[in-house]
Amino acid sequence: MPALPYGWTCIFKKNMERIKLTAILLFVSVSLHAQWVQPVEGELRTGFTYPLAAVDGYQNLLHFGMVGAELRYNFRNLPMDAGVEMIYTMACRQSPVDENDKLPLRIWTISLTGDYNFNQGEPFSWFAGAGIGPAQRLVTSPFFGYYEDVPIVGAVFSPRVGIELWNQLRIMLCAHITSRDFNSLGVSVGYAVGGRPRKEKLILQDRNDPFYDPAFD
Repeated sequence: MPALPYGWTCIFKKNMERIKLTAILLFVSVSLHAQWVQPVEGELRTGFTYPLAAVDGYQNLLHFGMVGAELRYNFRNLPMDAGVEMIYTMACRQSPVDENDKLPLRIWTISLTGDYNFNQGEPFSWFAGAGIGPAQRLVTSPFFGYYEDVPIVGAVFSPRVGIELWNQLRIMLCAHITSRDFNSLGVSVGYAVGGRPRKEKLILQDRNDPFYDPAFD
């Protein structure tokens, strides 16, 4: 294996302490800004969707077509969470000739999710993340009066970004990418229970105190 040029080796060794110091400061910064919040939280959400692709003979519609629930786990001293999401979304279209001729393409998904949280535990915070999992596609046409299950179960990728207000109200912009005609962009409003700040847990205890509780360290 060829060795690095002598000049590169000298530069690397000369800056090694700076690299270590930068890594330590980065770790400390993340730890200090990652407020310990309640570890488990749940959320119910609903919102509007809009198709991302056009279908011949139909116009895309903005539709009240998203309902979902999510359970998340907040990592201690890290501004990150992981969870499971179950959500129903719809990419709805309508014929320009007959308003009763609609083509709602629906999907049910169960996804593993992950987010990075900024200002976690503060009254105003925002987050960015994504989810991935299986998706069941369903075609519905009330105009023709039939329901047809699409026989292919695919995967869904759901990037998202949003804000959280007062540790409860969550407003999110997301996309559900699964199959061209089913792909949609959505805006949702959710209400979260749990995940509130636990600042009192950060107080160090005296191990000699008769009321010392290791669960609070």
